Amino acid sequence: MPHCPVRAIRLMVTLSATILAVQAVTAVPALAQSPTGRGIDAHMHILSPENWMDSPVGAQGLIDAAIDVQTIVQLVDDAEIERAVLISGAYFFQDQERARHENEFTSQQVRAYPERFVGLCSVAPLQPWALDELEYCITSLELQGLKLHLVAENMNLTNPEHLGVIAGLLAEAAELKPGLPVLIDFNWTDDAQTFSLIQLAFTNPSVNIVMAHGLGHHYSELASIYLYRELLGGFGENLYIDISSTLFLYPPGSPPFENYIWHLRRFGMDRVLFGSDYPVKSSSEALEALEAMGFTPEEQNQILQDNAMKVYGFQPSVRR
Repeated sequence: MPHCPVRAIRLMVTLSATILAVQAVTAVPALAQSPTGRGIDAHMHILSPENWMDSPVGAQGLIDAAIDVQTIVQLVDDAEIERAVLISGAYFFQDQERARHENEFTSQQVRAYPERFVGLCSVAPLQPWALDELEYCITSLELQGLKLHLVAENMNLTNPEHLGVIAGLLAEAAELKPGLPVLIDFNWTDDAQTFSLIQLAFTNPSVNIVMAHGLGHHYSELASIYLYRELLGGFGENLYIDISSTLFLYPPGSPPFENYIWHLRRFGMDRVLFGSDYPVKSSSEALEALEAMGFTPEEQNQILQDNAMKVYGFQPSVRR
């Protein structure tokens, strides 16, 4: 991987003709028919009874109990949300046994409601067992994607070593299952890391990368992705965002609101996913925030349902 992400992006523009000749087509799961419910919460965390107290969210008092599938069912039912993406808490733990337990817990919880939920495994990327755990999650646990939270290990995508580790995980994900969704969060601390992630997406077209929390305060880079897509003819077709948390950062009436909405539309409403980031917010709270943002009915349907169905491969029907 190049050591200078910003320079690499400039080179991509300069060498666009060469790049176009070698671009690959990203595989995605088949688009399912619309369910009868109101949509999909594409960002909900779960934690096992054995480990929740030792997780950061438990230690900080954000939760006071484990988060199991019954908790999720109650939350999404209260919001009249039909389905959800459940994220393993394994990335909180650098101990392999604890991480394995969280991934197995996630698989077990999802299998209780296979028509309603899909599960994402997670790993601590810097640990020597990370690649093996990813393979176990996809091939044995049959989890449907990967969550990477880089802040949990103080990773930085401008660090060449860290960048190479994430690139290795993305390559493994593509080999295990082309089109695998990978949800990435590094709290969007600076523009340089965002450029590095754009570079990773370009060099790993066979995984679908979902950028968590709408790039946070760096949402203006969504316009850069649009520009590269225009210049390079199809660049970034494997890039999506979820707008969990940022639904509450930029509500109607806040100074950045109109600018934020413009950037989302520039990026493409067919690439924006709804999420609550539970336990940070509930599905009901997130849905209320979404409905207040003034999206057209077509845009809201894309955000709330169609895009997550495309990325995460939900099955065609739900019976409740």
